[in-house]
Amino acid sequence: MMTIEKMQQIREARGISIAQLAEYTGVPVGTLTKIFAGVTKRPRPATLQAIERVLTGDPDRYSGRAAGYEARSLKDDTSPFMVSDGADAGVYSTISGELNSFNGDCDIPGPYRVSDIEKLPEDVRAELINGHLFYLESPTVVHQRIVSTVFFEFESHIRAKKKKCLALMAPTDVQIMQDDMHIFQPDLLVVCKHDRITKKRIYGAPDFVLEVLSPSTRRKDLIDKTVWYEKAGVRELWFIDPDRKKLQIYDWTKEHEKFQLVQLMPLEGKKAVAISDGELEIDLDEIREIIDTY
Repeated sequence: MMTIEKMQQIREARGISIAQLAEYTGVPVGTLTKIFAGVTKRPRPATLQAIERVLTGDPDRYSGRAAGYEARSLKDDTSPFMVSDGADAGVYSTISGELNSFNGDCDIPGPYRVSDIEKLPEDVRAELINGHLFYLESPTVVHQRIVSTVFFEFESHIRAKKKKCLALMAPTDVQIMQDDMHIFQPDLLVVCKHDRITKKRIYGAPDFVLEVLSPSTRRKDLIDKTVWYEKAGVRELWFIDPDRKKLQIYDWTKEHEKFQLVQLMPLEGKKAVAISDGELEIDLDEIREIIDTY
């Protein structure tokens, strides 16, 4: 049987991403990632056979599981990397095999660290929340249009006002707690403390964060990540919900001892950004139009 090193060489030479290989073979993205990162020392023979069939054959022949790799092989796969098969399947998976292994209790640490993130192939996106690893897939057109529209407004404002801030879109790693158990990729962030900007990632809390919700990321963003955004000291946090056409704003102020949901509003009119002292307003009607258009 072909070695994993040889499989990796062929995969890279043919330009087959981990996501594509998962589609062709039927092997979960997490399982493939773990194999090619060298975490799994003894992969199941059925898994290796499925990978080899695709890499040595014509990928156009495969539109799901490779021949010989049946559904039962996935069901009894002992790998801890499994794609969630519930309502949130296909958007992200966790090492624990559950949508959220700690069910909102962020005091329960997971086993993974920043070094595990750094071992992943370049074409695999993931977040680390208190030691739990979540895989991310490509966002939708609506999602990207919303993020790029808000980013443009921030970038234009920063340039016009000559602000000493930096606006960035995902995928930008944020080592939010400045430890080895958390790496976030906010959809959009603004950081004004330049000592937190490194060549590799943002080290510490951004001043502003925007997350665009989806049915499959709602719990992770609203519950699990929000806890850590608060603890890290994010000053302002926006959630845009395309399905419900709502905007939720959390703010950290001296009057409050913890993050407060200061506003829940429809995507109508304009809304001032607090960290800009009201100078920057986001056109929510434009955001709603994007949702309605796509």
